[in-house]
Amino acid sequence: MDLADSLDEQRAAAAKKHAQVMTVANALSKLSSTTAGRFGTGKLTKETQSAMFVLSRVKLVEEDADALRDHLGVLMELAEMSHKFPEVQLMLLHLTNSKVGGKVLAPVAKPLLKAVRKVQNNEIIAILANLTMQGAEREKQMLRDFSVPELLAPIAKGGDSKKGCVFAAFTVAMLIGHIETHPLLAANANLIQQCVAALEGMITGSGYAGVVGDPWESMQGIANLSVNDNNKGLLVEHNVVPLACLILRKDLGQLDIRNEEFTCKLLSNLAFKYDLADYTDDVDDLLQAVAAKSVSEESTRLAQLALFQLEQRRTRHPGVAADATQGPQGNAAVVDAEEAHIMLSYPWRHQKLVLWVKSMLEAAGFKVWVDTEQMSSSILESMAHAVEKSSAVIVCVCEEYRTSEACRTEAEYAYSLKKPLVPIKPLQTYKPTGWLGALVSGRLWFNFNDKEQSKGKIEGLIKELQRLGIEPGAPTATQLPDVPPPPAPSEDGFPSLPSSPVSSGLPAPAGAELAEQITQAVCARLDSLETTLVGRLEALEKRLAAVEKAVGTETEA
Repeated sequence: MDLADSLDEQRAAAAKKHAQVMTVANALSKLSSTTAGRFGTGKLTKETQSAMFVLSRVKLVEEDADALRDHLGVLMELAEMSHKFPEVQLMLLHLTNSKVGGKVLAPVAKPLLKAVRKVQNNEIIAILANLTMQGAEREKQMLRDFSVPELLAPIAKGGDSKKGCVFAAFTVAMLIGHIETHPLLAANANLIQQCVAALEGMITGSGYAGVVGDPWESMQGIANLSVNDNNKGLLVEHNVVPLACLILRKDLGQLDIRNEEFTCKLLSNLAFKYDLADYTDDVDDLLQAVAAKSVSEESTRLAQLALFQLEQRRTRHPGVAADATQGPQGNAAVVDAEEAHIMLSYPWRHQKLVLWVKSMLEAAGFKVWVDTEQMSSSILESMAHAVEKSSAVIVCVCEEYRTSEACRTEAEYAYSLKKPLVPIKPLQTYKPTGWLGALVSGRLWFNFNDKEQSKGKIEGLIKELQRLGIEPGAPTATQLPDVPPPPAPSEDGFPSLPSSPVSSGLPAPAGAELAEQITQAVCARLDSLETTLVGRLEALEKRLAAVEKAVGTETEA
């Protein structure tokens, strides 16, 4: 093909796309002109039905977003009456089954909920499921704010229709599946059976309750259901593992990559509790193939995580770990004193606090290991080695830790090796639940939410480590005995810039080391200043709004 032919093809494709965008825009304009404000008659005009017919078949592209926003009002008006008109349901089902529709049409959920309260309609529930599947986190939060989970959860567990129950269950799971202990996430055996049957129908192509779709759409909901430990057991009982392996055995290059990603998410969640090889012979081979060949970083990470969990489950000794609050573990693996260190396990949000704790412990002479890279398949082995060589693991207990797959991997691996666990809390009011609550129950806590008392808490933390039999080693060259410990958190809550080697009397560290110290401190300071400024700006905006409201009240009086 020469350059001229290539240009002609590009022009033809552009012209076709433009015509398609104009088709959507014209249909929406026609819909608005023939519908807005005319629903009181309870009928759809021929012009309205014609516009809906076009919108029920056209493929949306990103360029259609502006037209959808311009006519969002009439779409919301139609949504509120959707329980009366199958044509409206069909149109909204099609429009929301795309990324651009999921992003732009999330506000339509609010009038849809009004319709569902009047009549439990499977198609309307399916529209809400589409909005959840296709929307990004911002749109999902909007649906949470509309109380979609609270409305659909009872339908999922006790609805009259299998189709409606499954759609409702998947929608609830996709919205709250990041909260393991959320009361609405726990399902019963009957519901899990229906969800697995729906997945099987999508995989085999036979469909479920008259619905045919891509397997990833069902797998996304099931993967989120599997976050709950009770649901894990029910899913395994209903043979979800062999179905998941059916997806991985397919030619994944011909499928939407989300099939692979959500399947690996399910298997990695289940691997926290079960040896998947008990349910199908080739699960390890399939996961290894994904880890080695997948074009998706997410699939690779999750496959590696599942394989790691499976390996540790098979190699560690069975039985309940000893209570880490009772001092050094008699059955814990012996660690070479020269290699032993204290490990800090934490979620990314609290890195600044953790690095400050690290600096304080190092100043006291302890050897500390902390990961400054986010968990990925490339450093999973490094994390395992760090846990194995640790004499204790300090766990930064918070909601982000509980919901993080990487953090759970670290904590449960440390627990399985009978490592002493020492919990610290960045937020005093947080109460851990689920697997994390069970893991740290009965242990001595150290709260680091109060900047004024942080230094005293460090002293208590050091005493606890010593009580566990962990003594600090000899100070390093940059940690001489007469050097005061690193500064306590400054006014913004984080360490100040490192002192000059000349002014402090310390031997100058290597250039690269000093540059790294300064870079990290500067970045931490800039981040904290940004947070402070944003907070002050929000406070000023609230005060201004209050003043304007007060002035308005006085004017009315």
